Amino acid sequence: MVGPEIARRLPVFDNLRITYRQVIGVFIFGAASACYNLARRIPPRSTMIRHFLVASLGLYPGKKADELLEKKRNYHVLVLEDYISRHPEDFPLATPKKYKDLLLPWTPVR
Repeated sequence: MVGPEIARRLPVFDNLRITYRQVIGVFIFGAASACYNLARRIPPRSTMIRHFLVASLGLYPGKKADELLEKKRNYHVLVLEDYISRHPEDFPLATPKKYKDLLLPWTPVR
């Protein structure tokens, strides 16, 4: 059991995924804390714990932004599926094409 086999057996924790919106929130909140220190003329390392705490608070707006975007995408898909189900004449079912219809005839030249 090595490689991908181990990865398939591991549990997946969706709530522990970090998105770029959360990273942006952490960066903005951390930078705001550092700018606050700069404005008050406080040495940066004297309030390092506050920097970490404030930066970790930036995860919340990023997570809420992800949830809002997911809700918006789901609503959009729901509206499209509803429209398609109410107007089936506009969306006829297409027969799937087969490879024999897609490939051009080929004769080898020797």
